[in-house]
Amino acid sequence: MWANTVLKVVLTIPRYILLPVELVTTSVIGLTFLIPFWADIYVWLMTLIWVPFYGYIVSTSWLYQRALVLRPVLAIISIPILLVLDVFLTIMANPDKAAKYNHALIVESWPFSSLSDLKKMDFLDEWHGLSFAISKARTPKEG
Repeated sequence: MWANTVLKVVLTIPRYILLPVELVTTSVIGLTFLIPFWADIYVWLMTLIWVPFYGYIVSTSWLYQRALVLRPVLAIISIPILLVLDVFLTIMANPDKAAKYNHALIVESWPFSSLSDLKKMDFLDEWHGLSFAISKARTPKEG
């Protein structure tokens, strides 16, 4: 799919540029986790921000597959939105690195060729794809 190819190219550049920013924000936000109960509040807030974007990704993927005429419009609208989401995911700290990787993988996989592709992602069982507080998700090293 051409939209996915364009998306991957568009996402690659900011990921490399934001690497130093990610290190700083992760360190600073990581220090705030020393405050009691802050980690739980932070994870809850990040999940609250992620869920609407996750719904957007799933719904536009569904529409992308069903309405062929709307594909160019969906790509033009969705790629900048997904770029903003990816920048957000890149610079925000996450206590679980596997969750951060899995969320980036969902963004990078837009548009899904079918919703069954989304269900095949093994880390999406139960609430694990929606939450930032996953612990048994697949990491990049495990492949």
